[in-house]
Amino acid sequence: MIKIKKYRYIEMSVPEVPKGYKLVRVGVRGRLPVMEYMSLEDMTPHQRKDFKYRQKTKERRLKYQREYYKRKKAEKTS
Repeated sequence: MIKIKKYRYIEMSVPEVPKGYKLVRVGVRGRLPVMEYMSLEDMTPHQRKDFKYRQKTKERRLKYQREYYKRKKAEKTS
């Protein structure tokens, strides 16, 4: 079973692994760990600082991304 969101799960069967091999989960490079549903008490001080910073700068980052997209789109069309 894989946890998707706070209360959503997906049921998945584990494929059979040939003898002599090990099944491992391949990570996605560059993706930040999801700490949205972790309680602040369970986080390390560094994770807590990062989480609070991301929450505080969320709007500013989204605004920058929108402007960047518009600028790149204008460059492509001209």
